[in-house]
Amino acid sequence: MNQEEREAQGEGDRFEVPIAIAIALITVIGAIVAWRASMVEGNASESSHQGLIETIKREAAAATDLRYLYQEADYTLQYIVARTHIGALQTQAEAMRAQGNEDEATAMEMQATWESETAKALEGFSPMTTEQGYQKADGSLDLDRRLKEIRSENQDLASLDPSTAFREADRAYLESELLVGSIIGLTASVFFLSMAEVIRRRLRYLFIAMGIGVFALAMLSILGIEAYFIISSLGG
Repeated sequence: MNQEEREAQGEGDRFEVPIAIAIALITVIGAIVAWRASMVEGNASESSHQGLIETIKREAAAATDLRYLYQEADYTLQYIVARTHIGALQTQAEAMRAQGNEDEATAMEMQATWESETAKALEGFSPMTTEQGYQKADGSLDLDRRLKEIRSENQDLASLDPSTAFREADRAYLESELLVGSIIGLTASVFFLSMAEVIRRRLRYLFIAMGIGVFALAMLSILGIEAYFIISSLGG
């Protein structure tokens, strides 16, 4: 073994331990980042699931509200028809009495009284039966107003916003993907340092520099990713 070979071997022995320590450290960091990426992805899945639940709840509540609205509209129309018929019976009873037909007038008044009781029973099914504010100028019912009132009665369901959960899920999925991407940089750093560990020539310095450089870039990207998503979460 000549002098140059002995110097190369001595140089290799000198770098062997620091490189091994660096590889072990980077491997541990990579495992931590992988765990963090897995945890973030789990949070993303949970947020996505929550968004689906809120969407189902909101759509179910909307369907229920519409069903109630149409039920109220049906009762209101029955009430309007009944009141109109009652008015017609009372008018006819007055006309019959004016003509001296007391029996028919009395019969119509009794029918009007009976239908009035039925109409009163319908009043409790919807405020649209008695409140004139629900009557539009063209005589139709203001169903939009009543629907808003029905939905406002259940604030818990009215406040559901699945888009917030979906945005949080998208943000968490993106963070997880970026962290996984940074692991590629850490893996490349380990590769370069491993090459430096086995090479006994001057090329070793290049691989060491590349390993350290890629590791530094990977760490900067990891810190930047975490800082960005922490700040963005605080900002809503």
